Amino acid sequence: MHLAGDFAGGLAVGVEYRPFDSELAPWIELIRKPAGGFCDRCRIIRQLVADAGIDAPDATILSAYRAAEVRTLEILRRNDVRAAIRAVAAALMQTGRLHGEEAAAIAGAHIAPGELSKPEI
Repeated sequence: MHLAGDFAGGLAVGVEYRPFDSELAPWIELIRKPAGGFCDRCRIIRQLVADAGIDAPDATILSAYRAAEVRTLEILRRNDVRAAIRAVAAALMQTGRLHGEEAAAIAGAHIAPGELSKPEI
């Protein structure tokens, strides 16, 4: 989910931004420090570091990031997912704020609950 946030910004202009390893390295270092950030990318890297271990080599963390990146982009390329994103964005433009259950209901008109967690996607 956090990774989708990092990538979804380019959807409107048809760009799939995939950062280079050298761009991700400072984020890994930031998370290894006790004062690491709480942005979407920080949360992604924090979870990957937690999964791999604080002393895991950067290559291990980057490999896990790339696997998540591929899965995320596969999901974001789906027409139903794009329609759900557009619908939630339109509702946000109208109301200025949505609660999670409201956003889920709007997205649910396009994507069945649990559908994106299926392994064949």
